[in-house]
Amino acid sequence: AQPMPAAGAVAAPVAEAPPLVPEAPAPVEAKVAPSKEKEMTQGSLIDQTLERPLRPGEVSLDELERAFRETAIEAAPAPAAEAPAPAAKETAKEAAKPAKEKAAPKKSVADEAAGEGASIANQSIRVNVDTLEHLMTMVSELVLTRNQLLEISRRNEDTEFKVPLQRLSNVTAELQEGVMKTRMQPIGNAWQKLPRIVRDLSSELGKQIELEMHGADTELDRQVLDLIKDPLTHMVRNSADHGLETPAERLASGKGEQGTIRLSAYHEGGHIIICIADNGRGLNTEKIKAKAISSGLVTEAELEKMSEAQIHKFIFAPGFSTAAAITSVSGRGVGMDVVRTNIDQIGGTIDIKSVAGEGSSVTIKIPLTLAIVSALIVEAAG
Repeated sequence: AQPMPAAGAVAAPVAEAPPLVPEAPAPVEAKVAPSKEKEMTQGSLIDQTLERPLRPGEVSLDELERAFRETAIEAAPAPAAEAPAPAAKETAKEAAKPAKEKAAPKKSVADEAAGEGASIANQSIRVNVDTLEHLMTMVSELVLTRNQLLEISRRNEDTEFKVPLQRLSNVTAELQEGVMKTRMQPIGNAWQKLPRIVRDLSSELGKQIELEMHGADTELDRQVLDLIKDPLTHMVRNSADHGLETPAERLASGKGEQGTIRLSAYHEGGHIIICIADNGRGLNTEKIKAKAISSGLVTEAELEKMSEAQIHKFIFAPGFSTAAAITSVSGRGVGMDVVRTNIDQIGGTIDIKSVAGEGSSVTIKIPLTLAIVSALIVEAAG
């Protein structure tokens, strides 16, 4: 066998052969001896391959390159896929930004609402009022029993029970305070209708009235809250009708056209202080004197000995009114006497102060709750 001469015999015709045409068959030697491709020049091999038509089952280099690029794009991460087109990438970002900005608040509001709703649902529970009343009654019985045990301990001076009794006293006090908090409601619940009432009165009386409310979050017992709703309404109506002047009268006295009614509430010890004030004309002391005398409430001699504050208290007398005519707002003599009666029933006090031309204020002092009444027992001579 002579392999080398045969190789030379095959290589020579390939190098000297004319360009292939479609009708010419492909050289068999290229497939029979693939190892000899290395000896061929690179240019002639590429030319032969590109010019030869594809056979069934073969794929062109262009298709291979295209398939390779598509595979690389699918396998690469998103930023790499966007890299070939930076302009398109920036355009897509700018187009998506407004949509995201618009959608973000909606999602945020929905999430916040859902979060708040879940939070309220987790922190709130509805309890029947009768259940709370029964619980309060049982706590009151426990307090009485505690006081009896403490009294027995003081009489016997038995130190063995002093420590546990003191602990029982502290726990009972905390339990009582906790139950009382369940009865508390903000006073703002009793003020909800007042803005509408003031608007109606302002339109009916032809006055410009501004209502200010401070301390609406101040809490007091639910039972007390129900009892002071009517008194508060009466006093606000009186301030709007009797206290504040018309715009023309206010301008004539050097004031602004708009009058102000101010409601305020705050805690003071075991009581709540409620103040209703206005910057109107104040109480007309002379009219009150004349009405008190004509009603037979007092004589002229007695009036001479009274202070202005004492004279002002006549407005709390039943049927007392200084209005010249009866209207749908006032003049019937029913109002301030009802206020005082209701305040007295819940163990509160009411005081009125007035300065002519500057306004008046009514101060109510009532206990935070009617469930607990503090008392001091004093024993003398035995």
